[in-house]
Amino acid sequence: MRDGAEEAPDAGQAPEPILSVLEEMLGEVAALKEYAAYLASVVVDQTKLRARQAILGIVLGSIAACVFLAMAVTMAVLLLLGVDGAIASAIGRPWAGHLIIGGGGLLTIAGLVMIVKIRQERSHRNEMVKKYEQRKRDEREQIGEDVDGASRAAA
Repeated sequence: MRDGAEEAPDAGQAPEPILSVLEEMLGEVAALKEYAAYLASVVVDQTKLRARQAILGIVLGSIAACVFLAMAVTMAVLLLLGVDGAIASAIGRPWAGHLIIGGGGLLTIAGLVMIVKIRQERSHRNEMVKKYEQRKRDEREQIGEDVDGASRAAA
């Protein structure tokens, strides 16, 4: 057939170049799939490693804090025993040092607790006053009067 019409390939066969391109594409898709699985595995392993490191840091930090606290308590006890012994030897009665240090320590702690409590209450009250003063200013700007003015006008 020379009159310009091309010969049609056999109906059951695909051209050879198309098959080789498809096989190559399937190979590349399989490789991409493997690369993606590899990447996902790396991300999971990195996350596990970071979690392990964080947990280890928390555990070691907690142990260090406990050791530091134990040392601080031990030093405080030794200091108080030394002051207690000095007072007892100065007064001449061992129970006097225990009483003065124990009572003085408890009074100091009670005083500090009261100071912290009073400051917290004062701070909370000041925050609430500021909050509601701001709210009243906002009401005056938006509505023209605040709750106090409205209640006085109603009375």
